[in-house]
Amino acid sequence: MHTVQTPRETLVDRIRQVEFLSLLPSEHLELLARSSMIREGDKGEVLFRQGQVGAQFLWLMEGGLRLTRTQPDGREKVIHLFSSPALVAEAAILLGQPLPATATLTGPSRILHIDRGAVREAVQTHPDLALNLLGSVMLRLRELTRSLANHGQSSGVARVAAYLLGRVDESGALVLPASKKDVASYLGMQPESFSRALAALKQQGLIEVRDQQIQVCDLAALSAVMR
Repeated sequence: MHTVQTPRETLVDRIRQVEFLSLLPSEHLELLARSSMIREGDKGEVLFRQGQVGAQFLWLMEGGLRLTRTQPDGREKVIHLFSSPALVAEAAILLGQPLPATATLTGPSRILHIDRGAVREAVQTHPDLALNLLGSVMLRLRELTRSLANHGQSSGVARVAAYLLGRVDESGALVLPASKKDVASYLGMQPESFSRALAALKQQGLIEVRDQQIQVCDLAALSAVMR
């Protein structure tokens, strides 16, 4: 990964887009910008490794990444998939704890790095930021709870249906945030099983698939697959 030369005013604008920092006064955004930078990388590059202690808050501005943990048998398991925009591992970084997983870019990406110490100082000055950050952590917990429920679906087809329904927009469209192999790992499935499940849903006329893009044709019928 490499650092992108970025004007100060652009950094301020990007920091203002971060979920829990958006309401900070301009002077505090300027202070954060002094210790911030934008870095970019390509697919396969590692953003951080499991066990490291993060010194910077990470805002995924563009692109995507996967979080993986190494299992006792040495295999890697995808535990979360991020699409921009998103905060990454914010709870561990705020608390100064070892990062729980390894983050690898799933495509060309840009990440805003904001110094952890500067953010903690901003939180002390503006306590409302702590509530905003807590809200971000709670949303992530809700996503995890929903993910665990989806993984408990009895059949692979139902598991895939639940995952798709959790990502569609108002038009029923979605883009897979990573390769089908990574999505399969995240769902606790073999890649072949994931592909078969997509094919089964497509054969039933419930979805259309074009590379990473999926269009849900019948939301109600897809929901019924989970019952």
